[in-house]
Parts: sequence; C-alpha cells; structure tokens
Amino acid sequence: MSNSITQDIQYKQTVVEYSYRHGVTKAAIKFKMYRKTIYRWREVRWNSKITKR
Repeated sequence: MSNSITQDIQYKQTVVEYSYRHGVTKAAIKFKMYRKTIYRWREVRWNSKITKR
C-alpha cells in the first residue's frame, strides 16, 4: 500500500523546513535526494503563500 497524500505532504514539509534551518545541501544529504528537488519544493511553498493573499 502506498503512502497517502497527507503523508507525502508532511514529508515534503519536513524536508523543506529542515532545508531552511540547515541549508539545502545538508537536507539533500540527510534525506538522500537531489538539491534541485528541494529547491523546487521550496519554490512551490513560497509561491503558494503569495497566491493565497
């Protein structure tokens, strides 16, 4: 059985918050993913805050 959408969003949020605290490179190493993916997730988070206003 695959993860639910909520679990996926929580995981992304965890990665993005960690990247803001410790940097994208450290987050990429810790979560074993590409830095570009984290930058994309951060951009989506930022853009969603702007469009909600």
